[in-house]
Amino acid sequence: MNPFGNKIDSLLDNGRIANLIKYSNHCAGLGGYIFESGIYAGGSLEILAKYNPGVNILAVDSFQGVAKESEFDLHREGDFNMVDYPAIAGYFKMVYPQVRIFKGFIPEVYQAFDEHTRISFSHTDLDMYEAVRHACDFIFPRTLSGGMMLFDDYKVRSTPGATKAIDEFFADKDCSFKGELFYHEGGKSHNQYLAVIK
Repeated sequence: MNPFGNKIDSLLDNGRIANLIKYSNHCAGLGGYIFESGIYAGGSLEILAKYNPGVNILAVDSFQGVAKESEFDLHREGDFNMVDYPAIAGYFKMVYPQVRIFKGFIPEVYQAFDEHTRISFSHTDLDMYEAVRHACDFIFPRTLSGGMMLFDDYKVRSTPGATKAIDEFFADKDCSFKGELFYHEGGKSHNQYLAVIK
């Protein structure tokens, strides 16, 4: 529990956390922002802030759970709505002043940023087809050469919409690297998707 009464927490396993640190650190010298879409209870955002102290971070979340589902999604509207936005925002403002949090649903919340916003590393954890597609549309053209886009929920049984959105978006994109990150931990298989922008 932090001083604001909310537990900063993450649903990510150790392998995903290690990838967050590894790939965000790799992009640290590019300039631009770290950008997170899907904060939930702030665990991954705190990891990004803690291990990239010299980088400004932008983060967005509805703090009302996921938006309305599409035919490709298994989660339902309002899932993951059990977090306290004022507590999380207050904690990051005091402890990690390089982090700016924006509250709102995707894609509307992206209107807070203009075409000049440049991103070195992004972490997208949105679960849902439409949200992931909108995130790709926003983040990809703003990502610096050599920058990276890391996605959770790839090829996870509970998030087929996220997988479909990622596969569709990157099918015709010319990247330095794009593909699945696959690893085992605790007897289970885990997947993420990484795109390195030319």
